[in-house]
Amino acid sequence: MTEEWEDSGERLKTREVTRRAIRRLAIFEWIVMAAAASAAVVGGALSAFLLNDAFGLAFRPTWIVASILLFAVPGFIVRRRARS
Repeated sequence: MTEEWEDSGERLKTREVTRRAIRRLAIFEWIVMAAAASAAVVGGALSAFLLNDAFGLAFRPTWIVASILLFAVPGFIVRRRARS
């Protein structure tokens, strides 16, 4: 009978550890996503600045398009690889 109680306590502890790990991974996922979005915005600004100087393209539309491409294309590739 005591083995059942010990087993139940171990199960509860395992569930708590699992919940904590899932919560931490979810937070880490949001941090990585924010870092990727920030890198895409900064990279888009840099490429828009270079294209503005080189070809005279308007900065803001170029920045928006470049940022979306820098964020969406790698994300699409990762999602596609994950499904394979």
